[in-house]
Amino acid sequence: MVRVDSRPFRSLPGVLGLAVAVLLGSAPALGEGDAAAKAKVSGLVKEAMDAYSNLDLTAATGALEEALGYAPDLDKTTLARLYIAYGTIRIGGSGDNASGQRDFATALCLDSGVMIDPLMSTPDIDAVFTMAKQQATPANCPNVLSTIVLPAGMGTGPGPGPGPTSAADPGVPPCGMHTAPTALKQRYELPLYLELDPMMRTRLAKVVVKYSFDGSPEYKEIQVTPAGAGFGALVTCDEGQIRLYDPASIGYYIEGFDRLGNLICGHGTGKGPFVVAMTPDASPLPGIQGLPIPKECAPCPPWDQSCGQGKPGEGAMCDPAVGCAEGLTCGEAGICEPESSAAGAPKGPKRFYVNVTGGAGFGAMSQKIKITEIVQNDNDDDILQTSSKNPNGAFAFSGVPLRLVVGVQLIEKLAVELTGRLDMTRLTTADNYNQSCLEAAGGEINDVPGLACTPVNGMGNEDGLEPFNETTAAQSVALTAPLEDGGKAVVKSTKHIAKAWLVNARARFNFLQKGGLRMSVFGGLGYGHIIYMVPSNAGGTYYFQPGFFNIEVGPGLAYYFTDNVGLTVEVPIDVLVGDGWAVNFDLAVGLSFGF
Repeated sequence: MVRVDSRPFRSLPGVLGLAVAVLLGSAPALGEGDAAAKAKVSGLVKEAMDAYSNLDLTAATGALEEALGYAPDLDKTTLARLYIAYGTIRIGGSGDNASGQRDFATALCLDSGVMIDPLMSTPDIDAVFTMAKQQATPANCPNVLSTIVLPAGMGTGPGPGPGPTSAADPGVPPCGMHTAPTALKQRYELPLYLELDPMMRTRLAKVVVKYSFDGSPEYKEIQVTPAGAGFGALVTCDEGQIRLYDPASIGYYIEGFDRLGNLICGHGTGKGPFVVAMTPDASPLPGIQGLPIPKECAPCPPWDQSCGQGKPGEGAMCDPAVGCAEGLTCGEAGICEPESSAAGAPKGPKRFYVNVTGGAGFGAMSQKIKITEIVQNDNDDDILQTSSKNPNGAFAFSGVPLRLVVGVQLIEKLAVELTGRLDMTRLTTADNYNQSCLEAAGGEINDVPGLACTPVNGMGNEDGLEPFNETTAAQSVALTAPLEDGGKAVVKSTKHIAKAWLVNARARFNFLQKGGLRMSVFGGLGYGHIIYMVPSNAGGTYYFQPGFFNIEVGPGLAYYFTDNVGLTVEVPIDVLVGDGWAVNFDLAVGLSFGF
């Protein structure tokens, strides 16, 4: 069997001509018609199919348009076959399935026994023809045929059935006044308006519109909401799926329920709905006060992955079970609104944020540190000695850190941050250390009256620095006088600000966002120092600066009062390696500002 579709195919004029001739000549006409007109149309249809087989769609369409001019003089069967040819060319030639389905439905409403020529059949054409059969119901056909020129004296349907504005009686009183539209421009949203009966309004708890496409028995439901002086509903592009299906008709009916869920009023039924024809020649319907203006449901461009996802935008009606587009939530009024304005919706920064915190630090570090102190030798003489000693325990205070965090929210739960830590105690507190003889002498070994130079692990001898070479002087401690004469070490003060900072680059994962509450974990890498104040065995305080490279992890907790202001608490845990090692814990409490 030879099949024809939208891909290049060979010329089949002889076969197609025979098929058309058999098709037009074998079935009996349902009406008399004009013999000359039928013969003319048969020739034009053959000419159109020959042109279609040669990929000349312009000539094919022109022949069918000429044939359509004879419609008043044809019988229903011949006209039905003309529309079958129209649909075949539109689907197979240009891929216009929506128009092809309308043509097939028109043919089926004219003659329910009409068939696709097997020589013209393709999977696409067969699928569209099957959908057209579902559309060509007694309820839909009057509306389908209302848009074409019919043979003289012909009715508008193959059998009895409700017309487009005379839907079946639901068996309950009407909910109010409703004027059903009969036609709507193709690919446009459908607005529906209802003025409730005042007596019925006091009894109603819910009013819904149930709709389906192209005669399908499967109905979708949307809730009617207040609109202007009455109530309205909108079958939309994405949530309503008009963009996806591009229906040739929309059937709908209205139902009203009381608080117990009982049906107490309605307009139309599932078996006898109102039917709205979707045609290119019709006009868009005007909008309803309080509802979005109906828009055209243009096909989605291939580069827009968010188009047609079925999620309504801001201000559109919504179903809580379906939800709204990203960043929106379905509010209590059934309208999509920003998440920040809805009760219980997440609050906090949407893109950028800055956290400023303060607190205290405490940690464990390398237990051996170098300290210089006065000790007694075997002769009970005081000497200065530098050695490695263990502080009292491995834990020490690491200052009062000020932390600054600058973050960027990449997606809903993931952010990246640049952070800094500065120990505020280093800005106000100076650390004292004993100067070496070389440093006290200004880098030169010569007589320095008033100073004594005592080498480590040795006794002080004569005044001045001359007994020592440069190496020895660098390892010695400068004294104001020999130790036996009550000399004191020459002390120099420094704030060590250059070693009081730490920077990190890290990522944050917000695993809980509910209302203004956010719980998170973070981790990253950095560089810098942390200074510890270590008590020594000999008494006093010594300072130890571990660091260079560090790894930082920790938990975070924040509560935002608005999208722009909140409180934050973090426990950064830093592991530092380099000039010694340390594991440091900070408690950081402060404010977060969102932008």
